[in-house]
Amino acid sequence: MSVIIDLGDAQPWTPPETPRPRRRRFGGTGRWLAVALVTVLAAAVPPAGAATAPPVLFIEESAQYVTIGGGRVLVVRYTGEGPHRLEAYSTAGALLWSADLGDGQQLVHADAGIVLLARQLGDAFDLATVAALDARTGAPRWERSGVVLAGLAGPLVVLGDTRNGLVAVDPRGVTVWTLDVPAGEVPALGWGAGATYELTSLSVLDRSGNLRTHDLATGAVRHTDHLDLTGIDPTWIDVGEDGRQLAIRSGTTEDWVFDRASGRPLWHVPASLHAALRDCGFGRWCRADESGLVAYDARTGAEAWRFGELGLILGRGPATMALGALNWTTEAPPVAAVVDAATGAVRARIDGWHPVAARGDRIVVWHRADGEPIATVGLLDPRTGRVAVLGSGEFWGGTPSCAADADLVACTMAGDLTVWRVPPTVLD
Repeated sequence: MSVIIDLGDAQPWTPPETPRPRRRRFGGTGRWLAVALVTVLAAAVPPAGAATAPPVLFIEESAQYVTIGGGRVLVVRYTGEGPHRLEAYSTAGALLWSADLGDGQQLVHADAGIVLLARQLGDAFDLATVAALDARTGAPRWERSGVVLAGLAGPLVVLGDTRNGLVAVDPRGVTVWTLDVPAGEVPALGWGAGATYELTSLSVLDRSGNLRTHDLATGAVRHTDHLDLTGIDPTWIDVGEDGRQLAIRSGTTEDWVFDRASGRPLWHVPASLHAALRDCGFGRWCRADESGLVAYDARTGAEAWRFGELGLILGRGPATMALGALNWTTEAPPVAAVVDAATGAVRARIDGWHPVAARGDRIVVWHRADGEPIATVGLLDPRTGRVAVLGSGEFWGGTPSCAADADLVACTMAGDLTVWRVPPTVLD
């Protein structure tokens, strides 16, 4: 790998696919104020001449993927024949460094210390690799083969080892702890908000019903619960947000919710082909099915409410959920909604805006008039349904891919990259 520094501005455990966090908690509960706020309770969209601030950074034609982390914008650029190039920019848009990517390498994470690259060729996990670069210079730090990225626990990188389970390494690549996950045991990794890799919990369930909770810093067992698995074949588990309940998929047919203290199953529902049960806060478990989103009472399993048009939780406020379409494409309806978390009653309907599957803890939305190449990008407030307009870019068709943090929003489409600064009046 070459680096250019710009001095100027039994059966082995099979890990999950990379990169694919399986659980996310939704934040955005802070105070959002208006900067070019557009109230969209009906079919409102931004006016054609809406004034917006100029972008921090614009790259034309060659940008393929973007992420934001550690106060830097990381962009994968297509170079035609040969390897692609990874470029790091400051929040002011200055090029900091660039590095050639190896064959099949993908950018999966960046923070203040390291940038992580992963390679996985189909289901050939033994050929998978994870490599780390220094986030300040782009210089190589370490590389491991036969592993996939499982998550991040503070300064540690947790890897799914195709040979024995999980291994955690420090920023230098030195092993800190390992955890064997024998065949038949089911690991449960909890992730933080947004499509990120921040780990919040690690548990392993064995066939005897012992649920071991491990310390993310040391790998040691912190606590063991015993669950009554009579008649249940665990294939997937989700540990609830408050630690009092968990959901278990039994085979492919049923989803069960357990009380963790007693170890007893509380209720169950037939499994959905679309998604498993997820703890969605507010005393609710939620999942998507063929008709939209269903919320169940956490104590009884009774259906609390159903939203038939939109099946994905985009984020949430103190007492609300923001919902979007099941697939983020131009064919999906350009609509989102803010609903009461307890009842499902609609508080605001946001027509004309497409939600984006953005990496980070923001709800990015975009609007484009029919036949026009210019798309307007904004941030959706999950409490009120208001959209703070950030700017516009030439996206030409399809749907943008975006990343966001507290300070920046970056979107790519058809090779173009535009990065906007979040105005200081849009607060967490």
